[in-house]
Amino acid sequence: MRLESVDGAVLDLRVLRRQTLEVRAVELDRPDWTQTLLLVRGEVRTADGRQWVFREPCLTPWDGHRLAGWLHAVADRPDGVLGEGLVFTDPSLSWVLDAAREDRRLLRVHLSGPAAWTDPATGSRLGGGVPLDVDVDALTVAARDWAATVSAGTSGTGPAGGGAGRRPRRRAAGRGAAAARWRRSPPRCARTPAGRRGTR
Repeated sequence: MRLESVDGAVLDLRVLRRQTLEVRAVELDRPDWTQTLLLVRGEVRTADGRQWVFREPCLTPWDGHRLAGWLHAVADRPDGVLGEGLVFTDPSLSWVLDAAREDRRLLRVHLSGPAAWTDPATGSRLGGGVPLDVDVDALTVAARDWAATVSAGTSGTGPAGGGAGRRPRRRAAGRGAAAARWRRSPPRCARTPAGRRGTR
């Protein structure tokens, strides 16, 4: 989907494929399990001219459908979601509706971690909100496109577009620990290609 703001800001989100993760249980008596994430490509342009692209597995299929439903609600029934944020398990991408007029909606998408803008002078990722003042009709079309993209990217038995899914493993931080430590530093977890085991 593509959202174009009246001030020139743009957010374009695409689902590239599914990515299956194999998660190792922390407790020895619990089985491992798998998790499916959507590999999302995002293209961002802010009103002040900053531009960047990110590729990040930051939504589950359920999150993707929640976003589609939320966008439809913002377009059709804004009073019910005005001022309320849409936050997912992964903090890279979140949304809020700041204001609603008869034919326009003022959204703010928060981008952090791997989805945030990287300052070329320091190399630091600077998260923050990108305001989007969009037309209701365009928002409805974008919500419909996103729902179709999520459904296409999560159907079938393998990742959309072919190719093997990636299977990282999460390792326990310590014996009997209640939480696991990911190999790659927050906010993203480590991901190891299928058939390979990461080493420390």
